[in-house]
Order: sequence, then C-alpha cells, then structure tokens
Amino acid sequence: MVGRVLPRGTLIKRDIMRISKYLVIIFSIEALTGFLLVSAGILAKNNHLFSMLIILINSLAILYFSIRITNKKEIGLIVIIYSAYLVRMVLAFYDTYMVDLLTLDISAYRASAEYYFLNDIVDFRGHYNPIAHFFGFIYKCFGIQRILLQHFIACMMIIAGLILYLTLSKIGLSYKSKYVALTWMLFSPWTIMQTSTAGREVLVILPVTISLYYFILWFLSEQKKSFFISLISIVIASVFHMGVIAVMIGYICVFLIYKPKYNKFHVACKNIILSALIVFIVIILYNSFGDSFFAGKLRGIESINDIALRGADYGGSGYDLGTRDVDSIGGLLLYSPLRIFYFLFSPFPWQYRNIIDLLAFIFSGFIYLIDIVLAIKVIFNRKIGKKSKKRTLLIALLIVCICSTFVFAWGVSNTGTAIRHRDKFISIFASILAISIDFYEGHSITYKGNRKRERGEFVE
Repeated sequence: MVGRVLPRGTLIKRDIMRISKYLVIIFSIEALTGFLLVSAGILAKNNHLFSMLIILINSLAILYFSIRITNKKEIGLIVIIYSAYLVRMVLAFYDTYMVDLLTLDISAYRASAEYYFLNDIVDFRGHYNPIAHFFGFIYKCFGIQRILLQHFIACMMIIAGLILYLTLSKIGLSYKSKYVALTWMLFSPWTIMQTSTAGREVLVILPVTISLYYFILWFLSEQKKSFFISLISIVIASVFHMGVIAVMIGYICVFLIYKPKYNKFHVACKNIILSALIVFIVIILYNSFGDSFFAGKLRGIESINDIALRGADYGGSGYDLGTRDVDSIGGLLLYSPLRIFYFLFSPFPWQYRNIIDLLAFIFSGFIYLIDIVLAIKVIFNRKIGKKSKKRTLLIALLIVCICSTFVFAWGVSNTGTAIRHRDKFISIFASILAISIDFYEGHSITYKGNRKRERGEFVE
C-alpha cells in the first residue's frame, strides 16, 4: 500500500522520542544545578572543573543513547552521530583554550551574553537580539563558561541530526540513503565550524529540522495538527533569523495544492481559506511583535527596488548580477532564477580568488548542485510512476526549497554569506538527496525483486 510505514520506523520514532526526552531531562537537571550554584556565588566564570564534569556526563549520555536506538544494521548511525559530536568538541576545545576561530558576529554574541549575565539587559549592538538572549540564558544557568556554551550548541546540532534520521526513517528510506544525508548534514565543513564556535546557525537548523519532520508527517497522514506544529517550529526559527519565514510560505504553498489522501496536487477551496487565515494571523503577529523579534530589519523596504538594493553585493566575495536597478515584479521574477542559482551553487570558477573558494565549491556548492540535479532526474524519470508518493514528496520539498531560497537569493549577494545561509535549510536539502538516492538504489540493479521500492512505495 502506498504510504505504508514499516514497524521498524515506528520503533525508531519511539526510541528517538524517548531518548530526546531523557536528554532534555538531563540538560534540565544540569541547568537547575548550575543555576543554584551560580545563585550561591559558587560559579561565575571559567570554572573548568564544573565544565568538564558536565561535558563528560553528556558525552557518555549521547554515546549510551546512540547505542540504545540502533540495531546491527544501523551501527553506522552510532559512528556518524558520535564522530560528528567528537569533531565539534575537539574544535570547541581548540577554539576555547588555544586559538580563537570565531567571527566578529560570534564574538559580539558572546559579549552580549556576558553583559546579560552581569546586568540582566540584552544589548546587541544597541538592539535587543534573541540569539544573544539565548546565549545569555545559558550563561545564567551555568555561569560564563564559554566551553559549555559551545558544548550545548554542538549537542543541539546532534539532536537535529537524530531528528533528520527519524524523519527519513518515517519516509521508509534505505540505510545507505539515510547515512549519506546524515553525513552531509553533520559533516558539512561550514556547519561544523558554526556549531563548534557557538554560531547562531543551529538555533535555526534545529527548529527547521523539527518543522520538516512534522511537515512530512502531515504529508504522509494528512494530520492537520502536524502541519500546524511545523508552522509553529518555523515561527520559532524565524525569531532567530527572520528570513526563515520563507519556509512557511513553501509549506503553505504545498498545503494549498496537495491532497495527501489522494496523493495528488489539487487546489481545494477550504485549504485556500485556511491558508489565508494563517497568513492573516502571521501578518497580525508581525505588525504587533515584528520589530521586537526582527530588530526592524524590514524597515525601509517600500518598493521592489528597495529589495534589489538590500541584497546589493558587498565584501571581497560579492557578486554583481546586474540586478540593482530591478524595480518591478516582472523584473524580480525574471532575475530570480539567476539569483537562486548563485545563492545555491556559488562560488563558481570565475569567482575563485584562492584555494578556499575552490574548497567552498567542492564541499558546499557542488553538493547542492548534485542534490538538485539528482532530484530533477528522479522527477522526470519515466520509469517512476507518477503515483509514487516519494516522487510527490520530492516535488513538494523542491517547492519548499524554491520558496525559501527565493527570499535569501534577493537578500544575499556574497558567496560567504550564501554558504552560511543556505546551510540553514540543510536538513530539507539532505532529505531531497536521501529520497533521490533511494530511488536510484531501487532502480540501479534490476526491476525484478524490489518492486515496491521501484514503485516509490514507503518501504525499508
């Protein structure tokens, strides 16, 4: 039956959810203990013994729970998860105790977090900033322990990886496709650097990954509750970066045209009304609280040309695509494919300034390019039935990606910034890659035998 999920997927879901609950309980107990010690004046700044104890406890907990959720066929999951964790912690220790790897933004966030710890005021370059507030909250719980801040950021990325694996298991993909997607997400060089030095990216990646899980849950079962949870998760992510609200636009577009019960794209009147209501609520919330959460970043945008100028090139890796003078919706749509192309796949050979640019393309842009090319080949493969639910899901995820990258493509004209921002959606792109690989795995050898996988049914 199309849409069937094997019991093993259910088992994985139960185990990961239980383990996530246990990890949250452990983190909560540690935070409460740390807060009491900070309140008593025992902890303040750079208490290395306390920090090492917390890290040791959590490291053992992650290893133990990783082993608990795997069977013999999934031993690769332990290797990927724990290796990703250890790499991040090694870099975190190197950054903290040897050489700073941080950027000016990360340094400013840490300084604002310390200021909040000392003065109970969130001040990031003269404005309120939820990222600085979150970092300051960790300092409030544990004192100004820089290594612990980086440790918990690394743990959040590992949890995001586990949720991605759960999502792919829910779809019913092969082990190989899940491992490739998880490896890309957790070992992308730029996500490793950002989630080892207390960058803000994980505060977006984690809720986006959670939203993806619930979006796919709705896609498979038509549970409207799951769809609303996916939207709420995106709202949480947009608090830390407002551009991520574009993912919600993508979800709503799919919600408008897709009917899970019949596995086909169809515009329903009631979905249009419900989506209009959602958009109306979002507009009301933004008008009421937008300046507080988004620091007024949309101020000054009153025309199409303001959007084009907001994304004007800057810095040594900036690219000028001749879009500064765009002043109409037609021009915006005309140049969008080019800007999306640069946003996803740059830097290109004609942009290379040094070996770093070449490596940036190999380990980032080139992988995104392979991802999209494979997905397009799967969608237009005549051997794959149009009723395949995996194929339909692939189309839906591409719609979400187009909507998401459209916003960022017009807000970014710098290769370095593009690399960092496109990784905010890495869980969605990794899911696309996993589904594409799963199709190729099913079709690569023979059409005899694995018939269900060939038809795109949800099997494992």
